[in-house]
Amino acid sequence: MPFTTFEVDEDDGPVFDGAKWLGRAVRQRRQALAMTQRQLENVTGIDQTMISRLETGRLKGIKHARLLLLIGVLGGLDLDAPPPRIIEPRPLRRVDLSGGLDLDLDARWT
Repeated sequence: MPFTTFEVDEDDGPVFDGAKWLGRAVRQRRQALAMTQRQLENVTGIDQTMISRLETGRLKGIKHARLLLLIGVLGGLDLDAPPPRIIEPRPLRRVDLSGGLDLDLDARWT
């Protein structure tokens, strides 16, 4: 499902500051767990470029549910929190649609 994201710039004032603080917290927690952005993408289904833009404070407009998923997978944003339970990415499954299209769909959320 397509969605729209927006870039944050310094003219956004408090939004810019909030985006920077949130991004810093996400990056520090991810690094404390020794996870790469790609590993976080594999577990959450959130594109690595979106994670990068979030961590650098350039992303606003992320859906609330996606942000909650990201924070949940990280086990919160507190650096002193215990590590979250290990979540293994589920393999992709191939689905043959009636129109003859053959697409890889991530079955992780079904």
